[in-house]
Amino acid sequence: MGETGEVTETRQLEEVVQEVALRAAWRHFDRQLFGSRLSGPPVITIQRRGRKECQGWYAADQWADARGNVRAELNVCAEDLHEPPDRILLELVREMVHQQAHDRGMQDTSQQGRYHNRRFKALAEEAGLVAPERPDAQVGYAEIQWGPRSRRALDSLDPGIKEAFVLARRRLAGPARKGKMLLFVCGCAPPYKIRTGRADLSALCVRCEQTFRRPPANAAEPRGAEEPSELAEAIQRRPVVGARSSEERDR
Repeated sequence: MGETGEVTETRQLEEVVQEVALRAAWRHFDRQLFGSRLSGPPVITIQRRGRKECQGWYAADQWADARGNVRAELNVCAEDLHEPPDRILLELVREMVHQQAHDRGMQDTSQQGRYHNRRFKALAEEAGLVAPERPDAQVGYAEIQWGPRSRRALDSLDPGIKEAFVLARRRLAGPARKGKMLLFVCGCAPPYKIRTGRADLSALCVRCEQTFRRPPANAAEPRGAEEPSELAEAIQRRPVVGARSSEERDR
C-alpha cells in the first residue's frame, strides 16, 4: 500500500475509534451516573451539525434493524471534536440527560430543543452535574459543568478513551453571525417570516408587495403563516451580492 493509502486507512480507523470511545464512555457513565437505568445504548454517531446551533443531540426511534426493533440516536457534532476531551464527554453526558428525560416521559426542552428548562436542570443535578443557578434567556439551563460526583466518574474513565479524540471536522469560514438568526417579516396579516444570518437581506413578498423588514426591537414575535407550502410560494428573492444560497425559514 502506498503512503496515500496508508494515511487514508489511518484516518478511517481514527473515525471508527472515536465512535467506539463514545460508546464505551456511554456505558461507563450509564453505570456511574445513571445507575444503569437508561433505556439502552442508542446508536452513537459523529455527524456535522449543519444548521443546528448545538454541540449534539438525542433523538428517539431514529434507527431500526431488519426485525423492526428501533433505537435512538445520540450524536456528538463533528466540529466540536477539537475541544478538550472533558468537554466532548460533557456533551455526551448532556445528551444522556436528555435520554433519561425521554425515558421518564419528561419534556425537558422547548423552542425546538434550544431552551433547557427546570426539568433538565433537575435531571442534570441528579446525575451529579452542576447546572446554572439562573437560566440563560436563549438556552435556559443548558450550560452544565462537572460536579464532584460526575468528576469522579470522569476521572475513573479509561485514559485510552480520552486519547481517542484526535480528529475533528473543519469549521469552514462562513458569514459572521452573532447570537441567533435574524428575523424578517413582510406586511401580510399574519406576516410571512424569514430567519437568516444576514443583516442585509433583500427579499420581496409577492402577495403584499412589501420588502421583508426587521420587526421593532423588543416587539413580541408575530404569528407567522400556517402552511410552509404557502410560505414557499409567497417569497420571491432579489439577488444580493455575496448572499447565502438559502436561509432558514420558519412558520
